[in-house]
Amino acid sequence: MDGGVKLNLNKKIMVTGNAVLYVAGDFNMSGSSAIIIAPGASLKLYVAGANGSLSGQGVMNGTGFATNFVYYGMAGNTNVVLSGGTAFTGLIYAPRARLNVSGYSVICGATVTDSVSASLGFAFHYDESLAGFGATTPYVVSSWNEMAPAELGGAIVTIVPPPKYGKLRPGGSQVY
Repeated sequence: MDGGVKLNLNKKIMVTGNAVLYVAGDFNMSGSSAIIIAPGASLKLYVAGANGSLSGQGVMNGTGFATNFVYYGMAGNTNVVLSGGTAFTGLIYAPRARLNVSGYSVICGATVTDSVSASLGFAFHYDESLAGFGATTPYVVSSWNEMAPAELGGAIVTIVPPPKYGKLRPGGSQVY
């Protein structure tokens, strides 16, 4: 897709097959926008612009498998945002980007980014079944270290099972 993509208000992208989307510019989601991945479907999203935002309602990965949504930040992608209680099940591979997580967002999967900035708390669940995923890429998980909140910019980090859908309220209860 030439240029950038901006999903706002209640705009949705529905993925029903195995899809690949290449965005030459920025990719931004806000408001009640969402990417919905149906059971049995998958999406590989390549973002070449400097900014990628998976906010709004985020990625609703109905498959439950992190490998069915992969965000690839290309060489110019330097900023990826998950905010506003986004429930994210997938992989973020953006080795040159700063990952900004805020607003009680939930990540179930894995991320490869240059750095992480967190505020207002978030939950992260590393999916151990991903250890063998990406064996043909330059990065393969061989181990990981759990970090204290102070190491993540003072954020409160809670390791929890991923929500099926929806957002988290402050304190961790789900909103559907």
